[in-house]
Amino acid sequence: MLLTNRGCQVDSYAIIVQYTAEYRCDLIKNPSNRLAVVNPLVEELGGKVKSAWLSHGPWDVLLIIEFPSYTAASAITSAFQAGGVTSQVDLV
Repeated sequence: MLLTNRGCQVDSYAIIVQYTAEYRCDLIKNPSNRLAVVNPLVEELGGKVKSAWLSHGPWDVLLIIEFPSYTAASAITSAFQAGGVTSQVDLV
């Protein structure tokens, strides 16, 4: 838990993402900054992306995101899953 300069409690969450095979191929052919899409979604729910990493293996992306509540963190995983480019999203 972290207290911001406004005195609000903020918790950090790790979110791991696995892209669909089709989307992975699309990203290789046409690379793009996915944070440009992710940041507005996260901010709309009162969160902030603190860091993001690409990875090798079964997971493609690791995000560290601050949210004021577990409910907001859970909502972003649902939004990621509804986007159609992920095969699995887990909140850690």
